[in-house]
Order: sequence, then structure tokens, then C-alpha cells
Amino acid sequence: MQKISQALVKFQSQLKPVSKESENPFFKSSYADLSTILQSVMPILSANGLAVVQPMKVQEGVTILATNIIHESGEMLTSEMILPSHADPQKYGALITYYKRYQLQAMLGINTEEDDDGNSVSNSYKPSPVKTSISSNNAQNNQIGASDAQKNAMKKMGIQFADNVSKSEASRLIEQANKK
Repeated sequence: MQKISQALVKFQSQLKPVSKESENPFFKSSYADLSTILQSVMPILSANGLAVVQPMKVQEGVTILATNIIHESGEMLTSEMILPSHADPQKYGALITYYKRYQLQAMLGINTEEDDDGNSVSNSYKPSPVKTSISSNNAQNNQIGASDAQKNAMKKMGIQFADNVSKSEASRLIEQANKK
């Protein structure tokens, strides 16, 4: 990990602020979209022997987005996150782009927004306990227990669940937690 670490330190020392060229009319704010971020960082990454790939995979019914920072030496840093599901393909595409952008920013240390120390969301955020219940209206689906991947994901997300949680209930809880 020594070579990728050195390359990332050099990359970050050369990184300039990414301009916010896109507008979000819903929040009346501007932001740097994924394309703008990639155009800003790719030449600097490449000059330091680094590349980024963001593959997705479906594992036990859960869609996972990975962001891989790869060094020419073969060393790699990876971050994975579970994506919430969405039935509308266009909205799902937008959701994927959103998560790719924020995961990339987090891994590379790119900050394009003013830091208000969480004040803009602190009054609206009220944590609520996640309760697990198994309904009997879909007996067949409830008989299938949650996969190990789902249970591990829920543990990482801090979701409380019963040992006998169903696959469908686990999916619902993960999706609910991702919406927060």
C-alpha cells in the first residue's frame, strides 16, 4: 500500500477545487456533477499513475457499487456500498450517478460543497429505531432467511434485526436505511 499511498498524497497536493457548474432547482443550490469531477481529477490521477473504476455487482439480491482507486503498481483501494433499489430505470440511473459521485469524492478527498458542520440537516434529522417484524401475508418469501451478505450489510449500517429475519424484510430494512 506504500506506492498507492504516496501517489494519493501527491494527487491531493495537486488537486484544485472542483467548480460547481450544475444547478439543483429543488434545493436552489449548485453542485459539481460527476462529469465535471471526473474531468477535473482524471488528468491528475493519470499523471500520478492512478485510475478509477466504479463497477457494480449484484450479490445475493443486493446491488453493490464499488469504487476502486488503482495504482499502476497493482495496489488498489476499494470502497463498497449497497445501493437502494428503484423500479424506475431513469430514476435508478440518476441514483447510481449520485452515489458514484459521492463515493468518488469521499475516496479522493474532494470537497465541492461548503462545510456547515451538518447544521443544514441537524434539525431535520431525528434517528428512529429500526424495528423488525415478519408479516405472514407472504409466507413463502418470509420462509427464506436473509443472506449472510444482507446480515453483514445490516450490521455495518447499524440496523437492528432478529436472527430469523427474512430475505424480503432484510431488503426492506436496507432500503429504508439508505433513504435516511
